[in-house]
Amino acid sequence: MDEKLLAPKAHSDDEVTCLAFLKRANEKFDTLVEWISNGDSNVNNPKIRELESTEVMTLLLGYKKEQLHFYGFSEELFYKALLQPEVEEYFKQILKEVKKVRERFLEFAPDIVLTNFPDGGNARHL
Repeated sequence: MDEKLLAPKAHSDDEVTCLAFLKRANEKFDTLVEWISNGDSNVNNPKIRELESTEVMTLLLGYKKEQLHFYGFSEELFYKALLQPEVEEYFKQILKEVKKVRERFLEFAPDIVLTNFPDGGNARHL
């Protein structure tokens, strides 16, 4: 497997939009799947959602845990920060997190990046 494929997802459960493709990608490419946020604006317990995504990817699609990465960025804090007077401080933290994503992207150096379709009904998927 010479080619690398990166599949970034907005939050856990987004892998369900392309399970068949992710299964085939894992057979043909050196594949890394990443979840940027923890989806806490939509779920009560993001850790359960992360566990569910991990189980789907490992048990059903044959991925190794090393091929999966959860950044755990809080959506809820992002939305709350927009309403706070100290929003600049929060965005400094966001920039630090974005730099982590960028560093990992450059380190992995994918040949192919698989994202969700922009019309998927959720603007956060972009």
